[in-house]
Amino acid sequence: MTILIDDLIPGLCDVLGIAGDVVPFSGRMLTNRLLRETGAEALLIRSTSRITAELLEGTNVRFIGSATSGMDHVDVMACLRRGIIVVDAVGSNANAVAEYVVDAILQVSATPSTEIVGVVGYGNVGSRVARYARALGMHVVVNDPPFIEQDGVLAPGLSYAALDDLLAMSSIVTLHVPLTLGGPWPTFGMIGEQRVGLLRPDSLFINTSRGGIVDERALLQAMQHGLRTVVDVFANEPTINAQIAYGALITTPHVAGHTYDAKVEGARSVGGELLRWRGLPTSIDDLLPPLQPPHERILVNGVASAEEVRAALRARRPLTADTSSFVAALHGHADVALAFDAARRAYPLRRETLELVNVD
Repeated sequence: MTILIDDLIPGLCDVLGIAGDVVPFSGRMLTNRLLRETGAEALLIRSTSRITAELLEGTNVRFIGSATSGMDHVDVMACLRRGIIVVDAVGSNANAVAEYVVDAILQVSATPSTEIVGVVGYGNVGSRVARYARALGMHVVVNDPPFIEQDGVLAPGLSYAALDDLLAMSSIVTLHVPLTLGGPWPTFGMIGEQRVGLLRPDSLFINTSRGGIVDERALLQAMQHGLRTVVDVFANEPTINAQIAYGALITTPHVAGHTYDAKVEGARSVGGELLRWRGLPTSIDDLLPPLQPPHERILVNGVASAEEVRAALRARRPLTADTSSFVAALHGHADVALAFDAARRAYPLRRETLELVNVD
C-alpha cells in the first residue's frame, strides 16, 4: 500500500517503510490528482492540508492521521461517509502552545502578579495556561461552558466567569477553543465586534487558537485604539490580513505549537495509530523513541519565579526576534500567502523549556 506523508512531520518518512511505500509531499500541494496517481490508502498530514469531499472523490484513501491537535482542516463527516478512519494527535502540542502564551505574557507584562488572566477554553492547552499563570502568581479566570456542563472541576485557585464578564474584567485574555461551526457552543465568530468592545482598552489579547474565532475587522479597529495583541493565527491563512500582524506586539505564522518536542510527539501519535491500523506488531517507540530533554527544564510548581521563567524563555524562545523575522518576511514579499507559508516552513524548531509539576 502507498502512504502519503507530509514532509514536515519529523521522522515518519524514514521509519514507516515497514507499513507501506512512503511518498513524501508538501502540505498545501496535496491534490486529488496526487491521490489518484499514487493510489494512496493512507495519509499523514498537518493542518496545511485541507481534506474535503472533493479531494477524496475517486481515491483509495482509507486512513487519515493528522499530526495536529485541531481538526478544522478535515471534513470529518465526509471521511466517515466514505468509511475512512480519521485520527489526530490531540494534546501533542499543548505544552508548546501554553509555553508560547506564558512567554508572550512575561515579555509584555512587567508585573505579572498584578494581572488578571482570562482563559477562554479549558482543554488541553487552556488548562495548562491557567495552571502556569496561577503558579507564576497571576489571578486566573476561566470560561468554558461545555467543560462546566460536563461537570468539570477547575484546578484549585481558579475562578469561573461568563464570557462577557471575563472579557470585561481581564487585563489579559487568551483564547484556547477549537474552531467549530455547529453544536450548542459554536466558536466561529465568537469574539465579534460587540465582544471585542468589551475588552479593556489597555488589555492584552492573545489568540493562538484559530483566526476565524475573532472578527479581525473589529480587532484591528481596537488595536488602532490601544488594544495590545499577540497573534499567531489568522483568518484565511495563508492569505492573511497583514495589517493585523503589523499592529501586533508579538506575531508569528501559526507556529505557537511548533516546538521540536510537539512535532515529534505528534509524529509518534499518528505513526503509532497507523501501525495499529495496519495490524503491525512494531511499536512506534522502537522507531521514534521518546525525546529526552537536551537541557534542564524549568519546573513551574509555584517555586520558580516569573523573573527566572522570563529570562529562560527570552533566551530559548525569543518571540520578539520571531516577530521581527515574520514582519520582515511579509514586508519583503509581494505575495502575502507565499510569505506566510515560507515563514512558517522556515520557523526554527526549538526544544521546550517549561514543565508543569505539582501545581494542584
